[in-house]
Amino acid sequence: MNDAASLPLRDIHLPDSVSWWPPGPGWWLLLLLLTIGIAVSIFLWRRYQQRALSRAVLSELNKIEYRYQQQLDLRQLAVDLSTLLRRTSISLLGRQKIAALTGEQWLSWLDQQTGTDQFSKGPGQHLISAPYQAKPEFYPDALIALCRHWLQRVPAHYRKYPAHD
Repeated sequence: MNDAASLPLRDIHLPDSVSWWPPGPGWWLLLLLLTIGIAVSIFLWRRYQQRALSRAVLSELNKIEYRYQQQLDLRQLAVDLSTLLRRTSISLLGRQKIAALTGEQWLSWLDQQTGTDQFSKGPGQHLISAPYQAKPEFYPDALIALCRHWLQRVPAHYRKYPAHD
């Protein structure tokens, strides 16, 4: 029999350890999905933040409409709607541009923002007269719908095209 020491054997050579670079296809896919997830999350968060004013304004409009349905006070409705439009406009453009607008100028400015004449020649004209009348008469649904249209459209416009002073 052969002697084990006389055999021409060599030491065991282990293969090189697996390198961490380049990562496998699964890791690349995970990195890609993680990057896309972060980008989408940032986009959605910014969009949510930008729409905060619109959500708050429309919520306030719903409260005004509900309060009107409970009290049926046309004068108070006109006061509340006018105040909401003015507060929203000041939030968008600042006090300097909006606070000085009164009467027909105010209604013309509201019309310019939506490209209509419904404030100066339509139901919106009651915003400047009804708050000062003891018993105003107008169609509240038309005025509420007009204000809702303005409040849905204008804050979105200024979000896309911020005003420059």
